[in-house]
Amino acid sequence: MSIMRRETYLFCGLTIATNMISAGGYAQTPEDYMKQYTNEQAIITDISEKLTIVNRAGKLSAYSEVNKEKLLIGQQSPALFNTEYIFHSYFNKLEDHTEEALVPSAKGYKRIKRTSVKTQHSEQNNIFYDDARQTEIAFDWLAPGALLRTGYTVSHTDVHMLPAYYFQENLRVAKSVYEVTVPKSVEVQFVLKGADVDKVVRNRKEGKNDITYTFTAQNLSSYRDLDDAPSLAWHALH
Repeated sequence: MSIMRRETYLFCGLTIATNMISAGGYAQTPEDYMKQYTNEQAIITDISEKLTIVNRAGKLSAYSEVNKEKLLIGQQSPALFNTEYIFHSYFNKLEDHTEEALVPSAKGYKRIKRTSVKTQHSEQNNIFYDDARQTEIAFDWLAPGALLRTGYTVSHTDVHMLPAYYFQENLRVAKSVYEVTVPKSVEVQFVLKGADVDKVVRNRKEGKNDITYTFTAQNLSSYRDLDDAPSLAWHALH
């Protein structure tokens, strides 16, 4: 993605995710998803990222707001998928985060707070040191049918170094939405790469002072990071 405002800023790339899929005119419930994805241990029902670029006194700055919802389905899912991860770095600073789990009970859903949270260096296969970090958020007392919801904000310290956005996750994704809002004085260009780029629906909405670009993809398979194969960016949709 590039931004032009008298100068050209080269962005590293972008990838996508948001709300529950509407099927047949109604929003799907967790029960609907569990019936539809009986062969999955867990799925991402909804993931969205909103990137906002602003012009303050002639200088561009940017921040992203991310929301993610994961549904546990299989009997082994509470043990396999009880942790959420937020990745950040010097150029993409984690400002805040909220999280909760909703567990089915006789009276509907019971709200559960996180059990632990810790931040450490992200495991990378690079031979050079980098400052990539991951914040791990863990939950206990989960059960099939539980919903894990995570939201966080990241400030981007340099618009030249915006991260890529990937529509796919390590689980199947029911819906993924990526949204970019920029001032009208800023011109942006997007490039979609990876497999199944035809699954992405684009939309452009012009406001009084800004323009919002939205990219939506649905029912995406999980990505596979294979040994002795090209990197994830070669085939994953982003």
